[in-house]
Amino acid sequence: MKCLFCGAEIPKGKGIMYVRKDGKILYFDKRKCYNNYLKLKRSPTKTRWTNYAHKEKERLKKAREKKAMGKKAVDNTTAPGKAKVKKPKKDIIKKETETN
Repeated sequence: MKCLFCGAEIPKGKGIMYVRKDGKILYFDKRKCYNNYLKLKRSPTKTRWTNYAHKEKERLKKAREKKAMGKKAVDNTTAPGKAKVKKPKKDIIKKETETN
């Protein structure tokens, strides 16, 4: 069995078994986990010393790396459609008057 809060393995005959009114059984390896989860209502993924927090941190790190790999530096001069130079409107008007 694993602790519901920290994710550590619980040896047989050790730990705390908490049974809710709805029948769900919660296992904790030590009083610290029990108090953090039930009394203080803390989230295991946000508590830094838990295994769940370490796993969440790794997951977010991989997601950031994956996102960073998708974003590549784009040079505006070589990108298609970006290298076009627009002429000022005054030059266009002068050319139209010259042709008439």
